[in-house]
Parts: sequence; C-alpha cells; structure tokens
Amino acid sequence: TFRHKEYEDYKAGRKKMPPELGEQFPIIKEVLNLLSVNIYEIDGFEADDIIGTLAQFAEKNGIEVFIVTGDRDALQLASDNIKVITKKGVSETAIYNKESFIEEFGITPTQYIDVKGLMGDKSDNIPGVPGVGEKTAFKLIATYGSMEGVLSNINEISGKKLKENLETYSEQAIFSKKLATIMTE
Repeated sequence: TFRHKEYEDYKAGRKKMPPELGEQFPIIKEVLNLLSVNIYEIDGFEADDIIGTLAQFAEKNGIEVFIVTGDRDALQLASDNIKVITKKGVSETAIYNKESFIEEFGITPTQYIDVKGLMGDKSDNIPGVPGVGEKTAFKLIATYGSMEGVLSNINEISGKKLKENLETYSEQAIFSKKLATIMTE
C-alpha cells in the first residue's frame, strides 16, 4: 500500500496470512458475486481506506452508516451519522458515534488520530513517541487539542523524559499520525 511505500516497516511485525486462508479468497469472492454483494478493492489502499471513503460518501448523501469491525482504528471515522461497532473487552461490543466517543474518551474521533500518532500502534508497527502510552497520549490531546498543539507547547509539559522524547521524536510523531490516518478520498 502507499503506507508501505512511505514506511518500509509498516505492519512488519504481523504474521503472514496462512496460505489456507488466501486460497479461500477467490471462492469467497465468487460466492459474494453470486449473492450480488459488491466487492471493492483498490490497488495501493487498505480496506480501512475504502471503508472510510464509502462511509464518508454515504454520510454526505444523508445515509446512516454502520461500520462493524474489530479494528479500533475505525473509531476515527465515528460521526453523527457514522456509527462504529467494535469490540469492548473480550465479549462486549460498543457502538460509537461522535457524541458517545467524546463522552467516553474526552476527545473527538478525529483527535483519536493524534492519539495514535503519539502512542503509536504495535499491531501496525507505527512507532509513535517512545514512552508515550495510551493514557498519556489521551491526556496530552485532551489538553492541547492536537499533535501540533502538543508539539508547540512542549515547554508547558511536565516530566523531563516526556519533554525530551517529544522534542527528539516530534517528526516521527507527525509521520506516525500520517500513517494512522484513514484516507477518505
């Protein structure tokens, strides 16, 4: 994908797809075709990007959207008319729209991209800023509004090591935010 072209180590730690699963895709596509279910694939883009693009297109055309996924990255797409249904814990699910996301996390869904940029994402091998975990990332974004707000207010942030890491890895944080952003165009 375009993310792999920009960052060679993107998703580098992931296990390869088992060959048995890959062999099933042509059969699954054939069955979906027979059931008149549309299949969308675009070279260079991930499923998240296609889902994000279709969801925003539908929303702009007055259609209520439900995205059902185990991938929490999709939470950045939550809005008034886009609901993201995802896992919460082991056996529970949660439905997030913009309002419920803000209520639970104290930031907007689009600010979640800034959180991911700061803390990184192990499953996608997005580096973030060393020493910044989820709790710290949420607190920083809630306080300063964005990645750029955090980086332009480093002097106000307490904690010597946190300040050092934010200064040292500021470009990596901005790049990580770019990698974590679902393309919607």
